[in-house]
Amino acid sequence: MYHDILEDLKQEYPGRKILTLEEVAGMVSKTRMALYKLKERGGLTIPFKKEGGKYQISIYAFAKWLAEGGDEKPVQAGKVSVEPVKKKPRSGVSIGKILFGFMENIQQMQEQVDFNMALYRELEQIELMKQGDKLQKQPRIGL
Repeated sequence: MYHDILEDLKQEYPGRKILTLEEVAGMVSKTRMALYKLKERGGLTIPFKKEGGKYQISIYAFAKWLAEGGDEKPVQAGKVSVEPVKKKPRSGVSIGKILFGFMENIQQMQEQVDFNMALYRELEQIELMKQGDKLQKQPRIGL
């Protein structure tokens, strides 16, 4: 059986002696991540090697594993880590700080609007006084 499986694999992957985790995952109907996690928990008996940051499996070891039934070992409860998941610290600014910043900007803009309105009223008064002076200086033509 081993030799038949090995021949099939050699036909599928001619000239190759190493398979990637993705290729193996596709052949056993699992995702790459599922195989990786199963391996990490000790439930997968295929020998993996890590080369250049990628997991690789010998075509011969994979054929042997398939010939032996391709079974996964049951993961013992004692081997599984049951540590609580630690929350990652957030990076960046909190929403509260953003809201506070918005409020400060709104207050600054309100101060600018108030200043501009006061300036407008002053200039309007000056203009009205100029217009009143012009009217008083004009000679009145009596009837």
